[in-house]
Amino acid sequence: MNKSLICVLLLSFCLFNVSKSFNNFVTDSWISIVISGLENAPKPVSLHSAALNPINNTMIVFGGKDSNHVPNNNVTIYDLIQDSWLEKNTNSNHTALNLAGSIPSPRYGHIALTNSDNKMYIFGGRNQTNVFNDIYKYNMITDNWELIIVTGNLPKARWGHSGVVYSINNCFYIYGGSNTLSRDGPFLNDIIKFDFERNEWIQMTPTDDSELFAPKIGLFLHTSVFTLTNEMIVFGGKYKNGNQSSTVSDVTYIFDADNEKWVNATLNSTSSIPDARYGHTAVLTPLGTMLVFAGNDSTSNAVSSVWRYHIAYGKWDFVSSIGSGGPDARSGHTSITTLFNTMITFGGQSSGTKYYNDLYKYNIINSVLRSSSDGTTLVVLLSLVGAMIIGLCFALDYITEKNEIARLERLEKDAIAKNNELELKKIKKERKEKQLQPLFEKF
Repeated sequence: MNKSLICVLLLSFCLFNVSKSFNNFVTDSWISIVISGLENAPKPVSLHSAALNPINNTMIVFGGKDSNHVPNNNVTIYDLIQDSWLEKNTNSNHTALNLAGSIPSPRYGHIALTNSDNKMYIFGGRNQTNVFNDIYKYNMITDNWELIIVTGNLPKARWGHSGVVYSINNCFYIYGGSNTLSRDGPFLNDIIKFDFERNEWIQMTPTDDSELFAPKIGLFLHTSVFTLTNEMIVFGGKYKNGNQSSTVSDVTYIFDADNEKWVNATLNSTSSIPDARYGHTAVLTPLGTMLVFAGNDSTSNAVSSVWRYHIAYGKWDFVSSIGSGGPDARSGHTSITTLFNTMITFGGQSSGTKYYNDLYKYNIINSVLRSSSDGTTLVVLLSLVGAMIIGLCFALDYITEKNEIARLERLEKDAIAKNNELELKKIKKERKEKQLQPLFEKF
C-alpha cells in the first residue's frame, strides 16, 4: 500500500478516536477500571488513611473503622499499575522487624503523611475509648513500623484533623481536629509543626496579622492540601460557635508555610460558592487547582459532587461528575493523586449504615480541561497538526518517486550507451510501473 495512503488512514483513525475520546473527556471524568485481587481487598471501612508510595506505584491503606465502629490497624496495598489488591505480607522478616509496641494500635480518624525518604507517618486518631497523640513511622520499602520517640511539647490528642507535608523544610503541618470522642466539639484551632529530621514537635505562635485571616474557631473533618507555592489550603469541616450546635463550613483558609502565618483568602468576586461539607477529600491537581470530592452536607447527608478551587485566582467552580462508573455519595473515604494524573478514591460510608470497600479512578486532567470550548480548541489544534503530518507524508512520497524515476532514467541512458537491449527492456518496464501520477489518483 502507498505510504501516503497509510499516513492518511492512520491520521484519520487517530483524530477520530481523539475526538470521540474528548467527548467523554468533556462529559465524564470517572474512568471505568477492572480490579483484580479482590480477595485481598480491605473490608468495608471508613475514616481510614491512604498514601501514595511513588517508588513502586502503590497505594497504602491503613486503619479505619467498620460499620460496627470497630477500628483496625491493618496495612493493605493496592497496585496502581496493575489495578490489583496485593497479597498481605506473610514474610517472617515482617514480624521480626516490628518489635512489640512499634505497630500503631487500631484506630480511625488519623492522618497519614509521606516524606521524600519513602516513609509514611501516622499521627493521632481514636478508638472506642481513647483519642491518640502518638506518631508512628512506616517504612514502605522494608514493611516495618517504628514508634517515634519525640522531643518538644506533645500536641493535644486529636482525630478528624488534617495535615500536609513541607518537604523542603523536612516537616509536617497539622491543623485542627477534635480532642474528645464527641463529633460535636469542642474542636481544636491550633496549627503545629513536626520536624521529621529531629523528631520534634513545634507549636506555632501566630502573629497579630495572621490572626486576622485564621479560622476563628476550630475545624473538624476538614481537608488540607499543600500547594506548589508552599501554602496550606484548608477547606470545609465542622465547627462550633460557643454553645450552639456544630455547623458545617464552606470557607477556604490559607496558611503561608514560608512565613508561618495565615493569609488573606478572599474569593474572587465572580466565584461560585461551594457546598458546605465535612468528611470529604481534597487533592492538588497537576495544574495547581484543588479538587474536592463528596462528603456530608449541612444536613449530614452524603453527597457525590465535585468542586474545583483555582488557587492562583481564588475562584471556585462546580465540576460535573455525571457519568457511568462514578461512586455513590459518601464521606469518610480517602482520595490520593497518582503519578498518572488520576485520583484514586477508596472506601467511606453512606448517609446511613452502608460502608464501602470499592475503588474508583478519576481523571484529574479531565477536571481541568472540561469545557466544550477547551475540547474544540484541542480538536482544532490536533487537526492542524494532522494536516501538517499528512502534507509531509505527501511531500516525502512525491520526492521519493521523483528520485526513483531519475534513477531509472540514468540507468536507461547507461543501458543505451552500452547497447544492452535486455537491460534496457527491463528498465523501461520498471519505469513504466513507477511512472509518476497525480497524487490523488492513487486513491
